[in-house]
Amino acid sequence: MAKRRRVQVKSSATRKEFARDFSEKKRLQRRKALRLRAVIGAGVITVLAGSVQLWQWHRSGTLQEVAAMPGELWHAALAGAGLRIEQVYVHGRSHASTEQVAAAIAAPRGSSLLAVNLADVRSELMKIPEVKRAQVRRELPSKLHVTLHERTPEVLWQHEGKHTLMDREGVVLDAAKYGRNQRYLVVVGADAPPHLPALLSMLASEPVMAAEVKAAVRVGARRWNLVLTNDTTVMLPEQDSEFAWQRFAKLAKEKALLTHAVRSVDMRLSERVLITPLPPADPLILSSAKRT
Repeated sequence: MAKRRRVQVKSSATRKEFARDFSEKKRLQRRKALRLRAVIGAGVITVLAGSVQLWQWHRSGTLQEVAAMPGELWHAALAGAGLRIEQVYVHGRSHASTEQVAAAIAAPRGSSLLAVNLADVRSELMKIPEVKRAQVRRELPSKLHVTLHERTPEVLWQHEGKHTLMDREGVVLDAAKYGRNQRYLVVVGADAPPHLPALLSMLASEPVMAAEVKAAVRVGARRWNLVLTNDTTVMLPEQDSEFAWQRFAKLAKEKALLTHAVRSVDMRLSERVLITPLPPADPLILSSAKRT
């Protein structure tokens, strides 16, 4: 028989602390056990209530009639047996319209909980522009839970004289639902939206410098020019634009470019960087380190 390890308590203060911790641990265990019993008890009561109802239907011959009912009557019978919607909980809604969410759920109070098609409800919720992901689940006997994950606005698309708020995937959002004081990256170009994920991922690779970018302009439907907060234009190449962006961030830090009057920085050539000062002056050509 294994011997118990004896806990040596060195002082009165240590004994009191040990006893307090032990008591707190026991109290939490009792609370967890009570909560578990309550959940199990509620489930048992629900099953028993349903079983009693089914038994009564069987004794009276109603069970065969219910089983032969059309779908709507069958669910109505189940709702009458207690499996009906009493509460619908929506979690995570901030900007999605409450009317659109309610219409997508379409589960009136008192209707059958089992009649709710969870996949269909989720599909309808995903049609709401602000909703990126949605989960729907039942909690027997009477609750329906809907969890929404909303889109985050990140850019203003400037096109044909208009500004349209979008998330990183190019999904259009209602600007009136979001704060007017928010600063968003302005993107310009008819073909800009499908290229947003790659652009934002590239900028995120240098987050400190990304904070200095106020606009991104598509050039010839091939590449980006970035406009900084000091109005310097950074010209990126069509290929390896992320590598060029990282080279520029390193160069800007080493040469303190943002502290000088610079009109543009041309990063399109891998072997050199062309810097055009402001006001017009002779351009400065810097040799650039190759990729490592």
